[in-house]
Amino acid sequence: MLNIAKFLCKNAQMEDWDSYKYILAVGRHGSLSAAARSLSVNHTTVSRRITAIEEKMNVRLFDRIAKNFVPTDAGHKAIASSERIEKEVFALRREIASKDTEIAGPLQITVADQLYQTYIADIVHAFMALYPQIDITVRTASENFNLSKREADVAIRVGDQPDSHLFGRRIMRQNRCFYISNAYLAQLRSTDGTIDKSTNIKFINHVEWSSTILDELKKVYPGCNEILKTDAMIVLLTAVKRGIGVSRLPCFLGESDPDLVPLPGCTPTKNKDIWALTHPDLKNVSRIRLFMQFVSDGLKNHTDTFLGKQ
Repeated sequence: MLNIAKFLCKNAQMEDWDSYKYILAVGRHGSLSAAARSLSVNHTTVSRRITAIEEKMNVRLFDRIAKNFVPTDAGHKAIASSERIEKEVFALRREIASKDTEIAGPLQITVADQLYQTYIADIVHAFMALYPQIDITVRTASENFNLSKREADVAIRVGDQPDSHLFGRRIMRQNRCFYISNAYLAQLRSTDGTIDKSTNIKFINHVEWSSTILDELKKVYPGCNEILKTDAMIVLLTAVKRGIGVSRLPCFLGESDPDLVPLPGCTPTKNKDIWALTHPDLKNVSRIRLFMQFVSDGLKNHTDTFLGKQ
């Protein structure tokens, strides 16, 4: 049988060099459509490339079962070989990028959309004014982009502890609290301005939260009940702003919105930390190092807001 690894290496001419990407995409996603989405091409391109690779190698890599592509024995070997090639390609790209000392060129940033909308946008705008030769791309999708594959150069992430293989710093600690809209608060208050602890306060939940979040609120307001559940922070925030109910929010979201106030009787509690991260191979790239320091300094100017001390 043809040696898959030797074929992929020996045939790494310009027109064949990215063949491994198609093998990996189909192997990882199991269908043409999903593989095509991951590569930002159409599914016919993926089908054509896989067929061409199989014909050139004279071996079947995937069995077509309904709409699924299932790796054959040769396919599993091709996927394993392609993964090794992928690691080497990305390592080479990072090594080349690490020699870049210019304060110019592309810079890809990934950050949660709510954090970008509230604070990072202004910081990025100020950075662009100081360094106009740096070409910035901001990616705000919810998934964690792979820094090893250069899907992003700098990640602003929220977490207790970053991946051990990444380089970076903790920018700041932050808190969270239960927030309520001014309009809903006015509805709940009695004539003396207080809220009856037994009041049926409506709680907006997140699908990833455990029951302890509602239990925490019930310690202060035993009569509260869940009225809505969502998987998106933007939906949760909008619902609170509209007066549909109360919910727990990062303090930087609640404190920066004039329509929201902390729910009386509730105090801020510790939230996950905010980090600026990059791949260790890129830590000395001038524009990356500059931006990580710049965003760190910029966010620290709002420490009280992030801790809920307004």
